Amino acid sequence: MTVPGGADQIALLSGNDIYLMNMDGSGLVQVRSENSPKSNLQWISGNRLVYISRNCAFLLDAETKQTQRLSCFDDAELLEGFSVSPDGKLVAISIQKTLNILPFDLDVLKSYNTRFNFLESGENCYYNQYSFREVLWPKDEGSSQLAAHVIDTRLVNSDQIFLLSADLENCKNVELSRLDTIPGVRIEFDRDSTKRLGSFDWDGKNLFLLNDSLRNDGFGNLYLYNSETRESVEFNPINGECCYRDARFSPDGKYILFAFQRFDRSDISLYYIPITGIQNGETFIPIALPSRFFATPREKPQPALRPVQ
Repeated sequence: MTVPGGADQIALLSGNDIYLMNMDGSGLVQVRSENSPKSNLQWISGNRLVYISRNCAFLLDAETKQTQRLSCFDDAELLEGFSVSPDGKLVAISIQKTLNILPFDLDVLKSYNTRFNFLESGENCYYNQYSFREVLWPKDEGSSQLAAHVIDTRLVNSDQIFLLSADLENCKNVELSRLDTIPGVRIEFDRDSTKRLGSFDWDGKNLFLLNDSLRNDGFGNLYLYNSETRESVEFNPINGECCYRDARFSPDGKYILFAFQRFDRSDISLYYIPITGIQNGETFIPIALPSRFFATPREKPQPALRPVQ
């Protein structure tokens, strides 16, 4: 059976709860109800989900619905990113604006409670030349690139995505090299926006999805950027209207998932649509969700797509 986009399940947030559902919205189930903000949802092998909450990284088994704590850090050290590499061997941890890349070893990670533990590890790649918020990995295991959300104080629009080249085998001697800056000067955000980056995603190759922030703490116009051609386009799929957030590429890069909220309304819908359909001007139907599933107009769904198991 063909699975559109190569994904078979969605993990997402509503309020401070994690939900799982099928691609059409069926099978919706709440799996975490502890009341604290969550972020950085990411599927990894073994039907498991990684996420951040209360300055800790957690691992959720989607089959048993059981959660285990991976690492908890001192409250004075803000944990903003925890991203496992596609092969499951490494993890990129953004803490207190530094980036640390080290083996994804569950037993070792549980013993860490400060970023200084990373510095004591002989296997850690430590970077601090930029103010890191989160990092995404490339799809190709042979690629040396990373996409990092950073705070770049040299630009008025301080949130930027840096496309970076990393030599992880020789990181003690070779710093990260910046290949591109997004939005940089190539994407002109809406003049009514806060000029801040609302959210972003990377297909792991050359395409980026990102939105500016026009309303309700992160909804704005959606943009598509190609790092090979250095070209960008405003990419509002629903009748050319605003506003969007948390757009995600499907595992095969042929579909996108996003949250949509019309500029003159407060309700939020989720769409999963083919990129070719956008270019052909098709009309799209949102994923079926319970009424008022997103209770407030400022919800941050932050969905994660599970590759077909």
